[in-house]
Amino acid sequence: MKQKAVMGRKLPQESPGKPPTAPPEFIVHQGLFVTTSLSPRREDERKAIQLAEELHSVYIPREKSSILSIKQRMNLSSYLMVWQSLLFYFTAEGEKIFFHPGLAKKRILALQHGSTDWMISALQLAPGDRVVDANLGLAQDALVIAYCTRAPVLGIEIHSIIARIAQEGLLHYPWEKNFPQGKDLAPLIQVYCADNREVLKQLGTRSFDCVYFSPMFIQPKKFCPDRMGLRQVAPKDFPDEETIREALRVAKKSVAMKVNRDRPKDFPIPTPSAIIGGRRSYVQYLIYQPNKP
Repeated sequence: MKQKAVMGRKLPQESPGKPPTAPPEFIVHQGLFVTTSLSPRREDERKAIQLAEELHSVYIPREKSSILSIKQRMNLSSYLMVWQSLLFYFTAEGEKIFFHPGLAKKRILALQHGSTDWMISALQLAPGDRVVDANLGLAQDALVIAYCTRAPVLGIEIHSIIARIAQEGLLHYPWEKNFPQGKDLAPLIQVYCADNREVLKQLGTRSFDCVYFSPMFIQPKKFCPDRMGLRQVAPKDFPDEETIREALRVAKKSVAMKVNRDRPKDFPIPTPSAIIGGRRSYVQYLIYQPNKP
């Protein structure tokens, strides 16, 4: 199913954790229902009802019913579950998508011990830099960016359910228990559900320091069970020439894109000014330098 982006009339000015307003053209997720755990809290039920309305879906109370019985009774194939204010998305193929810091925790620890992070090097990040993360996903790269800059990060995600999972995860993930440092980083990330090219068009010239793209790899080299669900539903579009031009207009310092090292030679990616990455890494970063005014 082709994604239709959610576009607000203007970029939100509210705090990073506040949900973006959904305009009338909000995408309809066919075959989706929203529910809760078997013994939900009242606030989880309220959130599930709200999400069903936002997603133009249907809320189905559990009432001690199994998920399988609900799917069979209602002829629905995928569902979004609210549990302890966090969201868990189960695709029609049975994969689960939920918020977690993933490699962000390990990467931040490595940075604290003086290791090189090629994303940080590609973006030439410095404290105070304002960054657009144009493919937010579950905000794992954005957490690393926020650690390096300690400044607001504008995270753009076109898939409305993924955007919501990231948003609620940043707000309600048990940071103190699993990743205490993330508690101070999460509020710096503003989640905005939209098409990144359209958002870049709305941003002022040289209004951010860096723009970062991390499109979903089409042929990943490594099998990663934690990303299988995300890979199923995330759009596979790579930024085109126009999107890169808009990013170069917006950025003061740098524009970078994460790609497969072993991508096909004729892969349709705009030609970068430089390419960096670890010798043994399956990932490379393409660097585009903005023209100096």
